[in-house]
Amino acid sequence: MRRLRAVMRRPETPTPGRRYPGRACCAAGRYRAMTLLELLVALTLLSGVTLAATTWTTFSLRSGAEIGRRVRWEQGAAAVLELIHDDVAAGDLLMTDRISVQRRVLLLHTRAGAGTTVRCYELHHGCLILTERSPTGARLRRSIILGDVDSFAVELNERAGVLIVRIGGVSEMTRRFITR
Repeated sequence: MRRLRAVMRRPETPTPGRRYPGRACCAAGRYRAMTLLELLVALTLLSGVTLAATTWTTFSLRSGAEIGRRVRWEQGAAAVLELIHDDVAAGDLLMTDRISVQRRVLLLHTRAGAGTTVRCYELHHGCLILTERSPTGARLRRSIILGDVDSFAVELNERAGVLIVRIGGVSEMTRRFITR
C-alpha cells in the first residue's frame, strides 16, 4: 500500500502584496538577489569600519602601554627615593661625614646588623646602581635598582643639613631629605 501525498503548487507569478516565507519580493513582484555591485559596496563599507576599529584599538593599546610604562617607572623611582630615605634615617649617627657626594656618586654610611655598610648610588649606562661595600672597601653586593634613567643629581648642603636627590628618566622626581 502506497500513500499518496497531496502537493500544493505555488502560483507562477506571485500575487502583489503577498510574501512567501524566507523570500523578499520587489515592487514589480519578481524575486531578486544582491547584485555584484551591491555586494562590493557592502564589503567596502565593512572593510572601512573594520579598519577604523583596528586603528582605534591599536592606538588605545599603545597609549595604555605608554601610560603603564610611565606609572611603573614612577613607582620604581619613588621606591628608590624611599630606599635612600631609609638609608639616611638609619645612618650611623656617630660619624661626622656619614653622607658624601663624590663624582656624582652618593655615598651613605648605614647601620647593617652589627657594623656599618657603605651604600653607593650611581648612574651607570642608563641604570641606577646600588653597590654595598664594607667599611674596608670590599664589595658585598651590586644591583640595578632602576632602569631608563637619564640623570641622577645629588646636592648636599651640610650647613643646612639637607640632601636633595633628583632622578630623571621617563619623568623626573625630586626629594629632599633632612640629614640631621
